[in-house]
Amino acid sequence: MAPLPIVGAATTLPLTVPAPTAPDDTAAWYAADIHAQREVFPGVVVTVRGTDGPFRYQVREPPRTAAEVQVCDRLQSAYIEAAEPTHRPRTRAGLRERLTEGSPTDRPSTTPETYTKARRLWYHTIRNTVGFGALTGLSLDPQVTVADVTGDRIVVHTERFSPVETPVEGSHPDSDRFLTERLHEYTVSFGSFDIPVLLCRDHRIGADHFATRYVVREPPLTDGDRRLRDACEDWLWETTVDRSIDDPVTFISDRVNQFLERHPRPPDQGLLDRIRRFFDDTTVDHDRRRRSLTYYVLRDFVGEGVLTVPIRDPNLEDVEANRVDERIKVVPRPDFEPCGRIPSNLVFEEESTFVNVATRIAAADSVELNARRPTARVNLDPIGADTAATIRCAVALPSVTDGGPYIAIRKQATETLTPVDLIAADALSPELVALLWQLYQHHGVVLFAGPTGVGKTTVLNAHLPFIDFDDRPVAIDEGAREVSLPHETGLALSSRRVGGADPPVSMAQLIVECAYLNPDVEIVGEVTSPESFESFSAALSTGHGLIGTIHAADVETLVDRMVAHEVPLSQLREIDLVVFLNQRANDRYVSHAVEFLPQSAFEAVGGTGESVPGHDSLYWNEVARRDRHGRFTFAYSHPRLDESDETTKRSTWAADRLEQSAFEAPERHANESVVDASTPTCQTRLFHRLAALSDRPVQVIEAEFHRKLRYVTYLMQNDIDEFDTMFEFLADLQTDEAAVVERIRRDR
Repeated sequence: MAPLPIVGAATTLPLTVPAPTAPDDTAAWYAADIHAQREVFPGVVVTVRGTDGPFRYQVREPPRTAAEVQVCDRLQSAYIEAAEPTHRPRTRAGLRERLTEGSPTDRPSTTPETYTKARRLWYHTIRNTVGFGALTGLSLDPQVTVADVTGDRIVVHTERFSPVETPVEGSHPDSDRFLTERLHEYTVSFGSFDIPVLLCRDHRIGADHFATRYVVREPPLTDGDRRLRDACEDWLWETTVDRSIDDPVTFISDRVNQFLERHPRPPDQGLLDRIRRFFDDTTVDHDRRRRSLTYYVLRDFVGEGVLTVPIRDPNLEDVEANRVDERIKVVPRPDFEPCGRIPSNLVFEEESTFVNVATRIAAADSVELNARRPTARVNLDPIGADTAATIRCAVALPSVTDGGPYIAIRKQATETLTPVDLIAADALSPELVALLWQLYQHHGVVLFAGPTGVGKTTVLNAHLPFIDFDDRPVAIDEGAREVSLPHETGLALSSRRVGGADPPVSMAQLIVECAYLNPDVEIVGEVTSPESFESFSAALSTGHGLIGTIHAADVETLVDRMVAHEVPLSQLREIDLVVFLNQRANDRYVSHAVEFLPQSAFEAVGGTGESVPGHDSLYWNEVARRDRHGRFTFAYSHPRLDESDETTKRSTWAADRLEQSAFEAPERHANESVVDASTPTCQTRLFHRLAALSDRPVQVIEAEFHRKLRYVTYLMQNDIDEFDTMFEFLADLQTDEAAVVERIRRDR
């Protein structure tokens, strides 16, 4: 028997089974240099062999007769000439599925010879059209775990052998797809369509600076399909509509069907349809082509063009179209795939189409883009998207950018995270959560600061259940609608920009209106514009609780922004805590938290910080920090902080003071010259501020902090990470803490 044929050879071996080979034949599977041999697809056998040198990988593919070779060549030529738009698999996993799912089936009316022939023709036709060519057999081996290009050859690692040299050149045109790993595959709904989406990673070095890619698998179209789609869209633009449209998806779908009935045209048969018909005489699904045309018309009229699927994809948080003829970029949610900004296979090919989409997005929020107003920030409520999601868009016309318009989209997650989620992600410490609980509950003033996209609003929302259920929180923002209030007593107000028939409503007007709503806590979604800074400054003087977010990476930047917007620095003393967030390598976390103190108080606590720039008598003191190793430090320590199992003890909730306090009278430690780990210490004035807010002794606030920290630990241990469930638990805790503790004890 001849040596096993190398991948890619168009063999014409006879179809008869060869005679058994001698034991000493080097081609026999039981030869001394063969380490593994297995069938990875019917008729496709792979072999790993090697002696003194490196392992070698060989593939034997199904042999064909000369007549079968001619049939495959004709199908391949037809595919090339027709420029068939059939989707080609982008990964090895996709190729295996394509071969398996579309393979001819063995029916009772089919003879074994006919069935075997159909399988051979199917394999070789797919191999040479939408497959990976010479890499097809190698791609079918599930034991190949790693692939790379070494020298001029592709080298693989299997589950048992590495490295294994293959006979395929590294410059093979399909090596990029062979070396691409599928990370995720799912569908995104739009109307009645479920569009496949693929997230994959290219393991080649130097091929593309973006290793991970986002691929939308829209229905393929032939050139004839595209002409028919364009004609249908032109006809729709000229159609007169004399009534209101409640369901645009159904309306457009019906109109597309009317157009196709008036313009009969036999639908094109795709390559795979022709192959299946040749093999087993099945009926081609012509309705699939009609649905493809309907999808594209709906996408362009009801959706947002090429942005339709990314906008509705719940796994994305950012979508960016920067210029014409450039790949649209997306940012997956870190909890889905922490890969940062990655390119997609979508692109705006024409500036007119790009401008049309940008203009329609703005018009949907009653904003008209024109020469006098070339940019806008708007909210988007896409048809068919999750109504719970908040989508903000920044759009611009070509007059203010190079390379055409731009569209930048930010999508808030539909499910609000909780402190339990954030602690599990190592974004902040349980001690800081307990402290924020006290500040939210006792109507403190808290700012969340950081650069764009670090999760300021996410952290703000996560702690909103800590506001008492019978308090009245009122949220105010500039139309973003990003604050998630679980309270039935709460209210959300949004400003309205100039545009449309309705008059504008400013942030200043909302602040005045809020004063008449009797809020316990005011939530300013984002302090960015001069108007919002003025509103924030006014809210600081009201005396009720205040929570907000601001763009500032550190204290110096925060102070500079306050000064630039004429906010008196003396008002910094009114802020109880500023929580700074950061992002490194797709890891979002609280980097540090600070309080503002007069010089005398700063020196009294022995804090860690500096004077505020431009205000020598005001200091910032560090309350919490996460170091470069991911460890959290806190400005308060107590030997009983780690006693999380005491949640169920009656004395835990009944006692209003600790047996050992960091705020004991000075004479208690007058004779103690050394403070060790068993001695409580506090280097923050936050407990005193909370005592003043609630009109209680600081020792009571300290004991309350311990109690809340134990409840936070309980929430973590019992995975209470659903937003509404957590709010209900906290409401029960506020109503009857003793009964809740007793219930916890019984459950244990």
